[in-house]
Amino acid sequence: MPAWPNGRTRVEKQRLAPGRLLQKADQLMLRLTGLVALAGLAWAGRRRLRAWLATRYLSSTVNPTLGGWRLGFYAATAYFTWHWWVQLPQAGLYRELYAPVLVLQVLRLPWPSPPILYSLLAVYTVLLLLAGLGWRPRATGWGAAGLFFLLQGYAQSFEKVDHGLAPWGYAMFWLPWLWEGRGPVVPAWPLWLARGMLAGAYFLAGVEKLLATGPAWVTQLPAYLTLHPTPLGLWLAQWPWLCGLLATAALLFELSFWICLVWPRARWLMLPAGVLFHLGTFTLLGAGGWVSAWWVLHGLLLIRTRAGPGWAVSPKPTSGR
Repeated sequence: MPAWPNGRTRVEKQRLAPGRLLQKADQLMLRLTGLVALAGLAWAGRRRLRAWLATRYLSSTVNPTLGGWRLGFYAATAYFTWHWWVQLPQAGLYRELYAPVLVLQVLRLPWPSPPILYSLLAVYTVLLLLAGLGWRPRATGWGAAGLFFLLQGYAQSFEKVDHGLAPWGYAMFWLPWLWEGRGPVVPAWPLWLARGMLAGAYFLAGVEKLLATGPAWVTQLPAYLTLHPTPLGLWLAQWPWLCGLLATAALLFELSFWICLVWPRARWLMLPAGVLFHLGTFTLLGAGGWVSAWWVLHGLLLIRTRAGPGWAVSPKPTSGR
């Protein structure tokens, strides 16, 4: 077998049969083919696409009074990452198993010593506090985002990748542009990018399920419930038809969440559906918790936007004739 580039694929090589690995390689080629095809279509219709994006999204604005949203966002960030104060020092006890994720490999970052680790956590916490209170929110927000990705990278460098905070990291990168907006109105394009990455994460999760097993995925929930047992999940596994119904609803939710970006009224359907989706994965499969970072991030859909001149669109100069 060839050498593998990171710890996750080394684990997969040991866990899966060669035929399954070849199937994953085929899935990768399908993804790349799809991306190339989408890029080609976007390039062919680039003028119309650019005009549509500028008119509908890049020219939209929000009111500048976002202090409450900003404080809530960074307070929630602290809530969802406070466990790093316990998890990362404990992981240091097993540093022999440290297998850095790709970015940490490229940067050649070793596992930090306890003083450095606690210093990183302390600076991260202070930056969250300052960003939430509005002190230079762009600089402090980006600083907190950088440390978020670094600390999350360390947390996931032990052969196990957890996607529970993935969309939150994307939002931390884009939203500082929004928090420091000035003037009577603030361009909303950072908000739309954060929303788009959340919708894209859901969509790609649904596509991954279809690529992995095809439509038959909706029939496999009883097996997953048995492999990841919870009391409610084991009870539900006795009813295959109900499992199929719930799995179909979950797949449709992931594949259609993006509709909120095109038809805003759909958020009133998708927001409660998202809460039920993540509560279901926790109570049935033990994944996540009662409060999920994913459905809390749905709150970004509640920030009102409106059409306006925005950052990306400027009027064409007139000749004066």
